[in-house]
Amino acid sequence: MVEADVAEYEHTDRFSDGGTQVATLPAPVLTYDPEFPDEFEVRIQTIRNEMKLVAVIEFVSPSNKDREEARQKFVSKCLGYLQIGIGLVIVDTITNRHANFHNELLGLTSRRRLTRLADTPTYVASYRPYGFGTVESLDVWPYSLAVGQPISAVPMPLKDGPELMLDLESTYMQALADQNL
Repeated sequence: MVEADVAEYEHTDRFSDGGTQVATLPAPVLTYDPEFPDEFEVRIQTIRNEMKLVAVIEFVSPSNKDREEARQKFVSKCLGYLQIGIGLVIVDTITNRHANFHNELLGLTSRRRLTRLADTPTYVASYRPYGFGTVESLDVWPYSLAVGQPISAVPMPLKDGPELMLDLESTYMQALADQNL
């Protein structure tokens, strides 16, 4: 476990006339407009134990699928959650770009050829890592999605806790009704 302590101290050097000394910054070496990938993530934390992260729901965005570098970053983030025992749900409803993060996760976490989802761009998958101190096993619930068909309810495993059922279809229908769509 790694922790960082950060402290802030007020420090001012005053001129004899009462003014505050201001640092002069050198000119920047580079100025540019950064491109940050879209991130749609829901973090589930406990209200006890200092807001400990227990599960994450990752919603895939178009920018997660558009370049190899973005795809690798997304998969690495998901692997990081699983490696420390955080329950994970990936929801991918992006139809115009093909990349299947579930299949990539299976390929990176197992030497065996595991059953993968059909080459469909849309799916929802849930992952429960567990073990004794370290992650030794991974339970997986993958479901292919089809446009116009209901979204499957999936388990949402909580770290060191129970699994909840995540009813995505009801949530989606309620959001549509709330927005009058």
